[in-house]
Amino acid sequence: MAEVKERKIDIVMCIDGTSSMGPCIENVRNHAKTFYKDVVTKMKTEYNSEVTELRIQVVTFRDLECDVDAIVKSEFFELPSDTDYFERYLNSVTPRGGGDLKESGLEALYTAMTTTWQSKGMNDRQIILLFTDADAIDFGEKKGRLGYPEICDDVTFYMTWACQLGNLNKLSERAKRLIIYSPANTVYSKLVGSMNRSEHRAVVPQNGMADIRFEEIIKMICASASAN
Repeated sequence: MAEVKERKIDIVMCIDGTSSMGPCIENVRNHAKTFYKDVVTKMKTEYNSEVTELRIQVVTFRDLECDVDAIVKSEFFELPSDTDYFERYLNSVTPRGGGDLKESGLEALYTAMTTTWQSKGMNDRQIILLFTDADAIDFGEKKGRLGYPEICDDVTFYMTWACQLGNLNKLSERAKRLIIYSPANTVYSKLVGSMNRSEHRAVVPQNGMADIRFEEIIKMICASASAN
């Protein structure tokens, strides 16, 4: 029999929090209580992996130019002990706002990439998921516009993902994974061609990911966590 792999897994969910994304937010909220069990069970039964630690963080994003608190990052919740806090936090996320049909998802990804990751061992995983039904505001598109703070540029973004920042690296090249759910033919669908260890799944534009079952998300997480 193959050796069981022990894994510590950190997950950051970047969730588009604009008005149309109610179905996605509700879907995540409804599965918060069983999230730990769902991941741990599938990892054990289908991927011969024992999850020894599971932490999850939520980054909610909207439009930096148009919305107050356009990017909000939670603490890391250690599951299963923090499940109630995780649920309570998701209950506080209300779909609202949004600007010109493009949102600040790239800045949300950068926020996730530079968070405080702990899982850096040989079999550990750092997984970023992004959920949106809209395109992203590209780097430089709103530079200099009133109310738009520049978090990073495209060079810094790609160097961060490539773990080329020396001692500033927080991601682990071996552990990092990226899963993006977004409409096709957007900035996001092009990212995967430039970012290793990343996957893209196309969703229907502007329907809040109502067509995506949470079981599919769990499957994607576990498959990504198990890939070499």
